[in-house]
Formats: sequence, structure tokens, C-alpha cells
Amino acid sequence: MLLALAIVAALAPRLAPYDPPQANDPTFFVQRFSEAHSPPFWDRPGDDSATDRDDIFEERHLPYDPRYVLGTDRERRDMLSLLLYGTRYSLAIGLLAVALVAVVGAALGLAAGWLSGVWEDLVMRSADLADAVPPVVSTMVIALVVSDPLRGGLASIGLPLGAVPVAALVLSCVGWAPVARLVRGQVLGLKGADWVLAARATGVPNRRIALRHILPHAVGAVLVAASSQLPAILLVEGLLGRLEVGNRPPVETLGELIFQEFAETVNSPVFVLMPTALLLAISLGASALSDGVQKALDPQAGR
Repeated sequence: MLLALAIVAALAPRLAPYDPPQANDPTFFVQRFSEAHSPPFWDRPGDDSATDRDDIFEERHLPYDPRYVLGTDRERRDMLSLLLYGTRYSLAIGLLAVALVAVVGAALGLAAGWLSGVWEDLVMRSADLADAVPPVVSTMVIALVVSDPLRGGLASIGLPLGAVPVAALVLSCVGWAPVARLVRGQVLGLKGADWVLAARATGVPNRRIALRHILPHAVGAVLVAASSQLPAILLVEGLLGRLEVGNRPPVETLGELIFQEFAETVNSPVFVLMPTALLLAISLGASALSDGVQKALDPQAGR
């Protein structure tokens, strides 16, 4: 599923009937575009499937425009093009943010469980603070404060990253706490095991024990915990986009499309359901993949 979505996202410039950045141009907008919320191909007024229904398309008598297979959004832009480009950017931001959440959470959790003492208290209190603040509020504050300086600082050292990596970095700042707690618990449960004590007795360095022997036991659980953050990450990212907070991709993401059409849910629910279905497909694909990886890496699976 993720591979199919990735292929579609990579080919978005070739598959999309219209280029959304060009569609934001007022001249192109006025000359080319249809009415707002023109119906998709399966909701043509007058079709048998639409009989005896009191929906928005019949009430307004909007004609089906074959130029827009999936209809148009509230700003009269081609919905198919927006969905293709939205999948492109949502997939990139979401998966990169999940990867950063997994790496940061695993590193902090491993350090907290293995080193204990002051470092463990510092990591756990930071995790409590991260969970105490609503993710939307904390991400908004971080995006406002960090996005521009982060992008400028990376550019100054020869890393001119675009809006996608910067947005992923900002979103990963608030999702690491559950992963860190999970890894810490796994490490605390394993550091007293007989095979760990035997490795220490034979002179194996602590760093090698932690990285080569204990951390692999937690990789599968880390992936599951990090991928479970993906739906919230994509929705928070979409809300920040609607509020125009932080560095943004040139085209609306799936989360932005959901919040853009949310006010029209009662009258035109299909325009909310289409980006929601793609967002769910990304989340389910990542969740299934992480579950499969966890089972493949589980040392108990072969017993």
C-alpha cells in the first residue's frame, strides 16, 4: 500500500491534470476553473445513483464537468490534482517525521534506561512535560519559534533544506515521549538479564551491549509506537497549514484539505472523505508495515 502511494506521489506532476501552484494564479483560476464543489463523476445530477436524494449537487443543479473527474474544492480547484500533490507532501512529511520520532525516542529512552540516575530523571521529566502540553499548542509554538531559524541555520552550513524536512523536524519534537518511555521500559527489563550480566563479566563494553544486544530487542516496538503517531502528526500538520504557521510546502497537504473542507462537511461530505481516505491509507500502511517488521525482528517469534 505504501509502495503504491509512494509511486503515485512520485508521479504526481505527470498524473495530475493541473499543476496546483499554477492553479493559484488568478488568471489561470478565472479562465479555467468550474464552480466550487462541482460533483465528482459518481455524483452526476440526473444519474440513477443520485435519484431520490436531497444532496447539495441536486439542490444547486451543478453540472458534472468532465475536466474535473473528482470535482472541484471550495476554491474551484481540481480535486484530483490537489489529492495527488497532497499525497506527495503528506507522505514525505509524515514518514520522515515518524522516522525522526523513532530515532529520537529510541535514543533518549535507551540513554534513560541504561544510564539511569540524573539522565533518566531528566528524560522522564521532559517526557512528562511533552505529554502535559496539547500537541497542537506545543507544535504551533515550536513551529513559530524554530522553523525560520532552523531553516536559516541549516542553509548557513550548506544544508538548504526545503519546507518538508523542516516541517518533519518540527512535528517530531512532540511525538518522541511515548517511544522514549517504551524503550526505557524495555531496557530496564533487559539490563538485569543473565546474558547481559554474562556479557559484562566477559568484558564486553557497555556501549556495545546497549547498542548491539539490547536496542535490537526494542526496534519492533519502537516502530509500532512511532507509526501510531502518524495520524496525529498528519492532522496536526494540516491544522498548522490552515493556520499558516511555520514553513509550508507549495501545495496543500491532505491534512490541510481536510480542514479546508471541514466547514462544508454537511453539504459536501465527499470532499472531506477523499483526503481522509488517503490519510487513513497512509496510516494503515505504515501501521501494517511496522507490525510486520516487529514480528520479523521479534527474537521470540521463531520459538
